[in-house]
Amino acid sequence: MKTKLIMFFNEIDKNDISRVGGKGANLGEMTKEGFPVPYGFCVTTEAYKKFVQHNKLSEFISQTVKDANLNNISQVGEKIREKIVSSQIPEEVANEIGMAVNKVGEDNYYAVRSSATAEDLAFASFAGQQDTYLNIKGEACLLNSVRDCWASLFTNRAILYRIQNNIEHEKVNMSVVVRSEERRV
Repeated sequence: MKTKLIMFFNEIDKNDISRVGGKGANLGEMTKEGFPVPYGFCVTTEAYKKFVQHNKLSEFISQTVKDANLNNISQVGEKIREKIVSSQIPEEVANEIGMAVNKVGEDNYYAVRSSATAEDLAFASFAGQQDTYLNIKGEACLLNSVRDCWASLFTNRAILYRIQNNIEHEKVNMSVVVRSEERRV
């Protein structure tokens, strides 16, 4: 079975948290229940994993974050984020995102929101620790915003919070919610 890099809200339910994070799963559930959720999709954790693997980021992240502490957290976070935003999105992932955007509407504006798999743990809440980008238009801007969301998995506050809660950085994955925004004049 081929792993899904993109899942539309109407394909998602609560059983997909490991692929789309809590935010993505809740949007899927609300869509299936008939709530007026704007049309959209999730870039799955599989896409994030392909991005990390394609750019050989696992070892870099592990080595960079292993000695993070209160005194150097800013430098550690900045170094990881810079490496991520300068890394290339694999062609397969970019193509899947492009096809999804074409299906939803390439002239639309989008909200691009992080949905980490560790956001809603029983003992921890990562709410607000990763980034959201609003009023994104065009495939190139959307791809940059997806990559920026992936980078926000390593904000200073997110790194520190994982350290404080003994959550392994390498085991947290990121999905990105891409939701069409209604534009009214």
